[in-house]
Amino acid sequence: MRHRACAIILLAAACATAVPTWAPVARTAPESCSAPGAPAGVAWQLVTAPGLTFCMAPGWHARDASTWIGTAGSVTWGTGTPPARSGAVVVRDYVRSCQVGGGCTAYEPSGPPSCSDNRGSEVIGGQAATVYDLACSGRHMTGATWREAGIWFQGDAEDGQTASLELMVFRTMRFVGPAGP
Repeated sequence: MRHRACAIILLAAACATAVPTWAPVARTAPESCSAPGAPAGVAWQLVTAPGLTFCMAPGWHARDASTWIGTAGSVTWGTGTPPARSGAVVVRDYVRSCQVGGGCTAYEPSGPPSCSDNRGSEVIGGQAATVYDLACSGRHMTGATWREAGIWFQGDAEDGQTASLELMVFRTMRFVGPAGP
């Protein structure tokens, strides 16, 4: 009876988990570099590091060993626990109302910013990963974390198109070797 109760609890928890709105990527070999949704004939850059490989979008360049910069975003990756992120996407605009011959008054925008939180679990590179896209006022924080392997990716994007591109990059990650780094 105890096992049956545990199974019911696990089944209920699995059903309550949100299904991601994106599909996982399949890449046949660690040395190949492509991403689904990428234009045909456009070469992505293969990035290698101890224990892993991933593909970076064309036109992005390395700022340092773990950060890549694009026109409207950036991607950072690392090992261990990912750095905390908070409030990076909340952008508040202030409106100034001025009168001729008078002073000016600053007003906050009415109401909270429009935000969305898309996250889910996927198998990427043969291991379970948590993938997310947090959007607020048009800005995005993206990320993927492989807790078991201790690998994380984080991205910042100025728009949804760049956020989608960053998610494509995360989904190209592959572990090299028996169990990753």
